[in-house]
Amino acid sequence: IKREIDGEARLKALRSIWGDSAAITAEDDAGRYLISRGIQPPFSTALRFVPRLKVTGESVPFLSAMIAVVCDPQGEPITMHRTYLQDGKKAEIASPRRMMPGDLPKGSFIKLAPAAKIMGVAEGIETAILASRRFNVPCWALISADNMRGFIPPPECRWLRIFGDNDLKFGGQAAAYDLAHRLAVR
Repeated sequence: IKREIDGEARLKALRSIWGDSAAITAEDDAGRYLISRGIQPPFSTALRFVPRLKVTGESVPFLSAMIAVVCDPQGEPITMHRTYLQDGKKAEIASPRRMMPGDLPKGSFIKLAPAAKIMGVAEGIETAILASRRFNVPCWALISADNMRGFIPPPECRWLRIFGDNDLKFGGQAAAYDLAHRLAVR
């Protein structure tokens, strides 16, 4: 059963979780997780670590988590992305990556760096960070292929580099091409 919460309760929950979080360090679960994914410090200040966060619908009631604020297509914070962790790895639960309850408009994003004239987008947080470092361009995470298809670059952006996931069934590449095509013909 999916539990919906109203706007005020969601905002209160988001503020509480953010207030319980801290900057990620190389020694905490989030830092060890990012390092295992090839991401060395310093870590994005858009990502935070929560040592104990409630997990619903699982055999474990609490886990540590890496969290990030999710913005709607207009750039307004609307929800939070959680990556549940255990011993520096993604937790072995049904869905270690989850959004807080509520709507997620198509085109939503995680702003890992300030908007720029030349910037990039990728589907996942880790892919966005790695692309940013490898190609020396600020990059935002778009969370899913559907969000990639609906992404609208911020006004500051004049050139957008699109980093599609290398999925076995080509979903990430298809979403990247859909975005590139839509932006090229507008």
